[in-house]
Amino acid sequence: MSHPQALDITEKLRAAYPDNPLVADLFLNVGEVADFSPQLTTGEEDFIFSFKETAKSKTVKTEVVLAVESTSQADELLKNIISQLVRK
Repeated sequence: MSHPQALDITEKLRAAYPDNPLVADLFLNVGEVADFSPQLTTGEEDFIFSFKETAKSKTVKTEVVLAVESTSQADELLKNIISQLVRK
């Protein structure tokens, strides 16, 4: 289940970037629609998503991030990532 704040952030990002299916790009723009400072670290096998404010991180396999082909897939993955980062 998605955190309500993650749903709100994802909806605002989708409104601002209606055709962008790139999860990493969308994530890096979170600061435009919410009071979070997104940080993204990439490696050969993993993407590490984090927010400076919560000091939490979420690791996602590179193949999962790169397999996203549609905006709906991107939104689902982004909601999942952000939900993990904003939970208390």
